[in-house]
Amino acid sequence: MNNRCGDVTEMLRRRKLDFCCLQETRWKGEHSKTEGGNKLFWKGYNEGAAGVWMMVAEKWVKNVIGKTIHG
Repeated sequence: MNNRCGDVTEMLRRRKLDFCCLQETRWKGEHSKTEGGNKLFWKGYNEGAAGVWMMVAEKWVKNVIGKTIHG
């Protein structure tokens, strides 16, 4: 998934989706970043197995007041 954020961002725009959640991303740690105006949150395990992420469309980003992810 490391090089696919742009693809997912484009898919959200094309399909006019506001939210997208993916599982089995294999990303490590917990973080968030902005990608193409969308906000991306993820939670992964240190081993790089499993993991999930959620992308929120640009129009909703200002409504995200924080993130709390408990493993």
